[in-house]
Amino acid sequence: MMTNLVLPPSELILDPQSWIKAADLSGHEPDRRIRQALLYPNLLTRLLASTFQDPVTVELLALSPVDGGFRRDVALRAGERLCVVASTLMPESLVDHYPWLGSLGNRPLGQTLERFMETPKGPFEYRIMDPAEGLELGFRSRQPTWGRRFTFTLPEGGLTVMEIFSHGTLEQAGEWLMARYAGSSTTPSAISS
Repeated sequence: MMTNLVLPPSELILDPQSWIKAADLSGHEPDRRIRQALLYPNLLTRLLASTFQDPVTVELLALSPVDGGFRRDVALRAGERLCVVASTLMPESLVDHYPWLGSLGNRPLGQTLERFMETPKGPFEYRIMDPAEGLELGFRSRQPTWGRRFTFTLPEGGLTVMEIFSHGTLEQAGEWLMARYAGSSTTPSAISS
């Protein structure tokens, strides 16, 4: 299912000024559900599948050359619901060392990395996307939404990932997390913050 989405500019992924560090997130007052989902450290595809009780599919939107490497853009859907548009910057040296990175196609990056190697994630940074930016990307809501970025750290370098969430996705994921881990002593770090 090809999507008519506009890909976010590379400048947005790399811009050091517009991203909020995790320590500063509370100053921007996301509601508790959004905060829980934004801070969730595990695989996003699993969280989305659990939240929406639908299989999550990854749709490759573009694999493009950029300065010093490649950029991969995907849409993540739970059933028919568009949940996330994600962009990954892949240095050419990493693609040379791990050629399968350039041929991921519609496979999820995080789950694929998990199968091959331990790849630490983080730290997360966040950005409030104003409604106009969301509409430009092809989201239908006129409400602000959030993005987050992080780096998967491999021995040979890093993969910078930016995820932009459609309106309502974080709220529902946060509700699922809070219900799932209410009263539990084994919680992901998002719930305990």
